[in-house]
Amino acid sequence: MNWRMFKARRSLEKPGQTIDQIAHDYGYGSSSAFSRAFRAVMGVNPSQLRTTSH
Repeated sequence: MNWRMFKARRSLEKPGQTIDQIAHDYGYGSSSAFSRAFRAVMGVNPSQLRTTSH
């Protein structure tokens, strides 16, 4: 698993930041680019992970 995506997943599991903010924090220029990369590594979209973790 990609270390950056693991850290991003941990950020998604915590309330307070939007997916756009997390994408920017982890070096992505857009939330859509982050979402594609996240899904490729984790097998689930960031928004789906956020929904199931709350």
